[in-house]
Amino acid sequence: MLSGIDFVQLVQMGFHGTALAFLILGFFLMRGVLRQNQKKENHENLEIKLKNVRFFLLVSVVVMILGIGAQFLVNYLDSRYDVEVHLSPSGMPQGTSEPLLSTQGGQVQFDHGLGRLTVGRNLPIRLVIDDIVERIKTLEAEVQAHQQQLAAEEGGGFDEDAG
Repeated sequence: MLSGIDFVQLVQMGFHGTALAFLILGFFLMRGVLRQNQKKENHENLEIKLKNVRFFLLVSVVVMILGIGAQFLVNYLDSRYDVEVHLSPSGMPQGTSEPLLSTQGGQVQFDHGLGRLTVGRNLPIRLVIDDIVERIKTLEAEVQAHQQQLAAEEGGGFDEDAG
């Protein structure tokens, strides 16, 4: 029955796999002690053997609980992530500064549109694009003024139908 279980693979899974391997081994150890006792009908060492098997099972349950606790602790403590930030377009229009991207950990320094940022759990990320918004407004005003100038030049020019 034990030949179908790969204990090495179970132990490689960490705390949880080790605890599961311990529980499986404890179960089969308990079953073996009880079967051996039934065949021999020798009750003198039974209580000592069962006490040792119970202790082994208790250790496996403690290892399982420690593994689950350690998993939650690792997830809670390891809550910082490195994020790669891509700024598009990578070349900002002339006269426009790159946006300010910051968090509690610091400010991102962009290098040709790329930057790195370490972000923690529940930390705000702040992106300030005021300079870009102002530049867009200026460009929109310039385009509108240019369109009005073209429309005025078309309407006030030489009239072909007059002749």
